[in-house]
Amino acid sequence: MTRWIALGLLVAQAVAWAVPSNVFELIAREQPVLLGRYSRSHFYWLLGLLIATPVVLYVASAGDAARLRRRALRLLLVFAAILLAFVPADVVMRWLMPPNYVLDAAAYHRAPGLTLRTEHDDVPAPGIVYPNAGPGYGVVRCTLTTDRFGFRNPQNRDEYDLIALGDSFTEGSRVSDDQTWPARLERLTGAAAGNFGMSGYSPARSLAALRTVGLGCRPRVVLLLLYEGNDFRATETATEVPTIGLKTILRSSPLLVALERGIVRIMAGLNATPTDELRDRLSWLPIEIRGGERPRYYAFAAKQLNDLFITAEEYAASRSWQVARQVLADVREECRAAGARLVVVYAPVKARVVVPLVIDRLPIDKVRDFVAVRSRRSIPTGGEFVARLRDGLGAIEDVVRDRCERDDVAFISLTGALRRETAAGRQLYYSYDQHWTPIGHDVVATEIRARLIDMRILPLRAPAGASAPADSGQLDTAARS
Repeated sequence: MTRWIALGLLVAQAVAWAVPSNVFELIAREQPVLLGRYSRSHFYWLLGLLIATPVVLYVASAGDAARLRRRALRLLLVFAAILLAFVPADVVMRWLMPPNYVLDAAAYHRAPGLTLRTEHDDVPAPGIVYPNAGPGYGVVRCTLTTDRFGFRNPQNRDEYDLIALGDSFTEGSRVSDDQTWPARLERLTGAAAGNFGMSGYSPARSLAALRTVGLGCRPRVVLLLLYEGNDFRATETATEVPTIGLKTILRSSPLLVALERGIVRIMAGLNATPTDELRDRLSWLPIEIRGGERPRYYAFAAKQLNDLFITAEEYAASRSWQVARQVLADVREECRAAGARLVVVYAPVKARVVVPLVIDRLPIDKVRDFVAVRSRRSIPTGGEFVARLRDGLGAIEDVVRDRCERDDVAFISLTGALRRETAAGRQLYYSYDQHWTPIGHDVVATEIRARLIDMRILPLRAPAGASAPADSGQLDTAARS
């Protein structure tokens, strides 16, 4: 019997190691590739099988019931010892490395009075191999400072002229405190701007932040940035309170996080050479944009485009839009009750900005193959596919704009400004990350300021004893009660 068990385990090992994961799909999903062949989950199953094999053979070769009980008891003691060693080590690491986020009754936020210093190097993530990868934006040194509420405001203020809500595009992922678009907007307008964005926020969590903290700062203007990616897939409602379960506790374990990062970093660097087939299928990515001092390169996940192959009618009927629409209505009513003006700012995904700029020189069959990876809807072919990529992926933006117009809510689209400046050769998005660079945040702040002036939300006001430049704008804080 033991021989058959051993043979079965060896066959299982051989099959599991011989069959690779779909590397093209992993790169299209921006998931790390380990040993040049496997996904993380596949590799973890291989490790589990390697560990389980000697354990099973040890038990199976016991011979009699008494020896089997002794061996089972030894294994139980070993596992108990490992668990007893893990728990205190995890507790100590959590104490030495307190979490960056705090969960309260409404929504999570960062720890108050926090200062984090990191570096972001704009290169492909470990295990993501683009055959023709060009240089990225470079290294950005970032400082993140939080106020007494746990939001990204270096100064603790009781009141703000305007506040910004949203996810990591508002909080400012991969940039420093003074480079975020709310900070740049304050510098451009002279109006005190509060940043109440938070990485990972859904529209519902932005509403919670508005209710619990934002409106207490008595803003005259509330800027709600909606990101075309995650925000319009979210189905989380404002009444759902985040909870902490076993999965959350394990995922936040500094010990397990460090272990996984080490495994990915080491294993992703081994055998990281793309095959000829992979080189051919990804030969067009990252996309090259010419127009400035040097070419700029942009890579992205397939979902950035395949999620946009939807009609306005389909999206208007979706569960995601029903939730988002209700959140928008709630934010509007909260602002009106507080005497604040709501402005919705629409931020497109990187792919919708850059792809139309180069659509005429892309290998369409390969692009469609990439976009169709794990798509939940039918992706067109040929000329229809090209037409949709060129100017037909704005259905979600159209639905949001139409709702804002119906509800008399000011709407600002960033799509045109981001595409125009990208075409001019300015690197607004990181090459290998979905977020805006410091330049991108500056362009966003400039565009928001210009549109607020156009809508007379930012009336021109000259400082005492001076005349204001023709294109400057400030909130008329003197008229504030």
